Amino acid sequence: MSESEILRLLAEMKDLGARLPDLASLYPLEAPVFGPPASWADVAVLEEQAGASLPADYKEFLQACGPVSAMDFHGGYDFLARPVIRRIVSQSAEVPRAVLRGGRKVSIIPVAGDGGGNLFLLAVRPPFTVWKWNHEIGAAENGFLPEDSRALSPVAEDFTGFLRRVIEDWRHFLDEDTSWSYLSG
Repeated sequence: MSESEILRLLAEMKDLGARLPDLASLYPLEAPVFGPPASWADVAVLEEQAGASLPADYKEFLQACGPVSAMDFHGGYDFLARPVIRRIVSQSAEVPRAVLRGGRKVSIIPVAGDGGGNLFLLAVRPPFTVWKWNHEIGAAENGFLPEDSRALSPVAEDFTGFLRRVIEDWRHFLDEDTSWSYLSG
């Protein structure tokens, strides 16, 4: 049986992350930290909060790897721990909980952040878009933002695409590409 794309992408992230401390820098760079995977119970709690089954690729990621802290890659990348996601969703009024798409509210959950306080939000109903939410441009009103809000930028069509895009950022950072348009920062 072939390895799933999520597992292949995680392996690639770990390989790229291991190279980070070897990069020339004014300060020592730390390799990303990959946390322990989620249990079925952890995933069930997130699904309950989201009010829907999570996309299959995101569930696979959670069950293969926990939080990922890679703050020394460009502006920082932080795949959020389940307790952090639950806390953000339950306590922060300005973080969007839904995106208004075609007149309907589509639930979203934060799946990652950058070092500047912006979040990457995943739709839990098809299409499973990932947006970058710029908290400095617009806060949620009544828990949602319209899909065309200036505060939301589509990043990927699904969580797997988001991982691919993060990997591209990491490759360009390791190649010291200052012209690349990074997701973080």
